Amino acid sequence: MTNRTLQISCSLPNGIHARPASHLEKACAEFACQITLTNLRNGNQGNAKSVLSVVGTDTLLNDEFTLTFEGCDAPEAFAALDIFMRDVFPYCDEPMANVDDSAKVVLPQSLMRYNPELVKGNTLAKGIGAGVLVEMKTFNISVYATNVCDNEAERFAGQEHR
Repeated sequence: MTNRTLQISCSLPNGIHARPASHLEKACAEFACQITLTNLRNGNQGNAKSVLSVVGTDTLLNDEFTLTFEGCDAPEAFAALDIFMRDVFPYCDEPMANVDDSAKVVLPQSLMRYNPELVKGNTLAKGIGAGVLVEMKTFNISVYATNVCDNEAERFAGQEHR
């Protein structure tokens, strides 16, 4: 069994998110060998044949990462992905357009009567978002605490919501 490793610098302006990860997944799916993406900045690893796993590596613009090939067709996969990563992958995404988010929020009168407290987020793309509205009466931030930092609740409480 042959193992090969390919090292790449992420040139995608938005890093590796769902769209480029799906292109990588499709290219890797043609091979039987295991292909692992490792982000050298943070050590996160993911199965290159899984969009969610690749996105979970948090690979950003200019991050160095490796693709490691392990298995029977590793040499063939290495050769094909070497070409793909050089000739195709850098062009499978485009910079996000700057969105003017200074526009005033307009709500229907029926909603304005309730004097809603509006929470403003950062706009990533033009268009309308859709989802399910959920009212949170309580929020336990300790559920999201990590062993990396002990003061998440204090930091969260000190943030101004925009």
